Amino acid sequence: MSSMLLDATSPYLASTVIGTKNHIRYQERPSESPLVERVWHSQADNDDSCIAIADGRWDMVFIIQDGQAKVFITGPQTTAISIPHPAGSEWLGVRFRLGVMMPHLSLNNLVNEGIHLPDAVHGSFWLNSLAWPLPNYENVDVLISRLVKNDLFSYDPVVQSAVQGQNPSYSLRALQYRFQHTVGLSFKTIQQIERAQAAVVLLQQDHPILDTAFQLGYYDQAHLINSLKRFMGRTPLQITKAMK
Repeated sequence: MSSMLLDATSPYLASTVIGTKNHIRYQERPSESPLVERVWHSQADNDDSCIAIADGRWDMVFIIQDGQAKVFITGPQTTAISIPHPAGSEWLGVRFRLGVMMPHLSLNNLVNEGIHLPDAVHGSFWLNSLAWPLPNYENVDVLISRLVKNDLFSYDPVVQSAVQGQNPSYSLRALQYRFQHTVGLSFKTIQQIERAQAAVVLLQQDHPILDTAFQLGYYDQAHLINSLKRFMGRTPLQITKAMK
């Protein structure tokens, strides 16, 4: 695996990551569910660590290590952090779309954090007082469909539309309220994260650093660097070097 932006998670935080030692095998695919951004799977062949970047999304994460399976619901994170991936660990993740949440869970406990779902009988876990079977990479969409049918998720389309600039009828105050009560982060913070992610894409496409800063509305190169270090955990130079 080359050094690149990947999707993976920690037991506490869910986010896109950059592997640091190239010991993680990774794959991803789209989901059958309209509430899911993507499904991903990774395995660590040797001890590695990753930089988990800010993304503003909720995730559902299944981790198998030393024969034990653990399930986590993780909320949006606001800064990049380093996460260890022990040798032999296997990860399955479901990245939900911006605006998807679990209304029965408290946002206050999920921003920059996550919750460990208790085990049920072998091969299953508890969520909302019901036992659910542990999925794999191929059939996790079946689990998500069942969770949706049991009303465990809600989706506010205004959130995604606002990020895309498609809600002129909503006041900034109204948007801030919806973001805080759906995502757990402010509209401004999500905009900053989305802009940093757009900067990564441009840099990976060999756009010059100054051009990237200008195109995305950063004040100057220093502003871009500080934003990427905060949200992506990398400087522009480190991002471009990782692609070579």
